This record gives sequence, structure tokens and C-alpha cells, in this order.
Amino acid sequence: MKHAPPVPENEWDRISKMSEFDIDYSDIRVALGDLTRLAAKVAGTEISLINMIDSFKQWTVTNDGLRLAQ
Repeated sequence: MKHAPPVPENEWDRISKMSEFDIDYSDIRVALGDLTRLAAKVAGTEISLINMIDSFKQWTVTNDGLRLAQ
């Protein structure tokens, strides 16, 4: 029998706060790209991703080392 993953008590607050930011990710994609490259280098990994998760979907805002289309 499968069990649902645990949901943090503050999950609704997290989702609400995320929608309040109203961020246009296309404007900050270059800066986030620099961050993903740095994260991969510091962690010694071949790839690094910045993902956003709302109540309905997960999407990759930027990545390094991985060819990925939304």
C-alpha cells in the first residue's frame, strides 16, 4: 500500500508566500544561472538546478550541466 508523502504544517503558508512574490523569472534567469554554475562547482557535481514548486507543478527556473526544456 502506498502512503502519501508527509506535508509540512506550513505548506499552505509557503505556497501563499510564493504567489505573493510574483517574480518574473525571465528577468532573473541570468543571475540564477550564475548561481547554479557556482552551486555545481562548490558541490562538485555535474549538474545543478533551481526548481520552484507550487501547489500544482514543479518547474526548473534554471540549470547548469543539463539540457532541459520546460
